[in-house]
Amino acid sequence: MARERASATTASEPTPGRAGVIVRPGRAGVIVRPATPADVEPVLALRWALLAEDAHSTDCVPPPPFTPTADGATAAVADGERDASTRDRRARSLVHAQLSTDAQVTLLAYGGDTVVGVVRCMIARDHGLERDGSYGYLASAFVRPGHRRAGVLRALVSAADAWCAARGVREVRLQCSMNNSGGNAAWSALGFLPVAMIRRRLLSDT
Repeated sequence: MARERASATTASEPTPGRAGVIVRPGRAGVIVRPATPADVEPVLALRWALLAEDAHSTDCVPPPPFTPTADGATAAVADGERDASTRDRRARSLVHAQLSTDAQVTLLAYGGDTVVGVVRCMIARDHGLERDGSYGYLASAFVRPGHRRAGVLRALVSAADAWCAARGVREVRLQCSMNNSGGNAAWSALGFLPVAMIRRRLLSDT
């Protein structure tokens, strides 16, 4: 999740923006708008940046590096290129599908003409014995490092809250690693309280 301590910002009246969508300018000069299928590239760029940042976290378990032998170096490079190409096509297809459905929304934050942050929000549901309740779930939240602590995350979350409220949802949840002190500080500043702990145990390959 995004690692920033967001400062306060409030949205003013929406105004027409790019591609005829509605944008909401904030006090911090941040504009938030819903992404469309035409925004696959900027959305992907931010989500790849999020994954790259998370790869350095102690909570992530990256795949083991592959070092080709001298005999297989050429084949390995070719395989790697094919894998990257397949990965990129799959990622673009996935993001395009996510941007094409009304079941979720991806919100982009702009600082001037530059895309500086993203939040993806969807409606999830508790399937319990006592109740069957819907809630908003924030995913893929990321703000570029040079634009953190400037109200970007707050503006994105405010827009996500409005999207959820318009669908009758009164609760929003997210997950953030316990070791992500910056992210947890940002979410706490935005009013998100810890209510549960996810535990994991890695299984041995042997």
